[in-house]
Amino acid sequence: MTSDEKVAYAAASSLSKIANKDAIEALSAIISKPSSPLYVKAGQCLIDIAQAKASDNTQEAGNIFNNIFENTADSPETTSIRIAAINGIIECNPEKASTEIVKFIKDENPKIRSTAVMGARMASSDAPAKALSAILSDLKPDTQIQVLGLIGDRKDISAINQVKNTLNSNEESVRLASIETMSKLGDTESAKLLFDKAVNGMGTEKQAAHQGLVQMDGTNVEVLINANSRTGETPSRVEAIRIIGQRGMKEASENLLAIATEDNEQTSAAAFEALSNIADTSSIPTLVELISQAKSERARRSGIATLKAILTKAEDKDATAQIVIDQMNKSNSEVKTALLTSLNSLGGSKALAAVIEATKSSDETTKDSAIRTLCDWPDYEATKTLFEIASNSETSLAHHVLSIRAIARLIESANFVSLEERVALALSTYDIARRTEEKGQIIATMGTLADTQIVDKLLGIAKGETLKTEAALALIQLAGNMQRSDRQASQELAQQILDMNISEQVNTQAQAVLSGRNRGRGNFGGNRGAGNTRGGNRAGGTRTGAAGTQRRGQ
Repeated sequence: MTSDEKVAYAAASSLSKIANKDAIEALSAIISKPSSPLYVKAGQCLIDIAQAKASDNTQEAGNIFNNIFENTADSPETTSIRIAAINGIIECNPEKASTEIVKFIKDENPKIRSTAVMGARMASSDAPAKALSAILSDLKPDTQIQVLGLIGDRKDISAINQVKNTLNSNEESVRLASIETMSKLGDTESAKLLFDKAVNGMGTEKQAAHQGLVQMDGTNVEVLINANSRTGETPSRVEAIRIIGQRGMKEASENLLAIATEDNEQTSAAAFEALSNIADTSSIPTLVELISQAKSERARRSGIATLKAILTKAEDKDATAQIVIDQMNKSNSEVKTALLTSLNSLGGSKALAAVIEATKSSDETTKDSAIRTLCDWPDYEATKTLFEIASNSETSLAHHVLSIRAIARLIESANFVSLEERVALALSTYDIARRTEEKGQIIATMGTLADTQIVDKLLGIAKGETLKTEAALALIQLAGNMQRSDRQASQELAQQILDMNISEQVNTQAQAVLSGRNRGRGNFGGNRGAGNTRGGNRAGGTRTGAAGTQRRGQ
């Protein structure tokens, strides 16, 4: 910059501080000449003057802002100046700006168009926003989306006709924005339009309309949806029922319970499904009875799924189980079996007894359902019967496999059960497992049980040919768990595994333990929930072998 240019810039800055009529005229003359080196500087100075005057003389400030916008050519260097001018115009005179904003919103510069929308959004008056809504259909697609957002956020229901027009836009992004705007408006007409789109629309627009109705505020949508759930064509009713469920319209419970008894398989199944989000434990007796009356297998399956979801919330498990059992006792075999499969969502001693009894049924369908239900039982108490099933030579391979897997799951999850009991069960289950796949699963479970018997068992397996890798990895898991409670024992066990040189994978993980990088959770010898102290069963024990494990007193 030359010395003359520096002087000119300083002069312009001085004029912005003087800010009288002559100074404004001088700076305005400069911005009418884009070739001037002071062109951008003059615009910035005029913005400073107008912003300073805005608090005392909005009319004069507004005139300056307008002059800046009118006389400043569009260029990357002047975009920020033009944006500041638009904001100033809207702030100084929102009512008058409503006519000017129509001009701003049609500017070729997308940043200017965005500024016009933002200005309308921030304006204290509704006039600018209404002016943009009125010309919505004439705007470029990207600007239509912004204006639709403005309409929705301001909940301007008076613009519904303009929004409806954009619902038929050639641009999918505009159509989706229109759907979102209607969901925010919450009026009856918007709800009707969205419902039609949710029923008859396609692809992402159909999904967007459905989600819009789920999220729409107000009673308008709920009145409409309730009415459509009761009457009309099946697709329309199913859609309404789905929305009721996803909106969690608890007041519609009675309506859904009535629909659940219908002969129409689709509406009945949809009603049962929707009830999972609405019904509470007080509805269990009615729901159980309705399941027994279901007219189709599909509806019954939906009813069972809903019943299972609600049973998980029951506090008095035995009393709730009795409700289900009473209905089972007076139902045909098909319904009885269906209800039986819901009891694993409840748990508890009474439900468990009913399922165990059913595992002895002479009816193969009932027996199969009972065993599969037991294999998904939430309580450790089921392991006794599961072990009996798995160890019975007459048990089918499928039921044997499911039982072994269920035992492994319950051993790992039941930390409140004594370590000694879980260790004994794991060792016994390993012995009765018929296939290497299930033995491998029990080995993995052993890796969560910090006990010397487990270590000895795994070391023995690791020295053999079958499942030696699985056993070594389980031992590494135990060694990692020992890092904090007994580092020396952890190191010795890891070294012992490394010396076996079973595989590169095993060696890498053993090295990680030796270097302290692999630290498991829990304490070797620990007995979480069984009342033992940190460090596990050490009383009377002595350290033995390279593994450094703890022996129980003899």
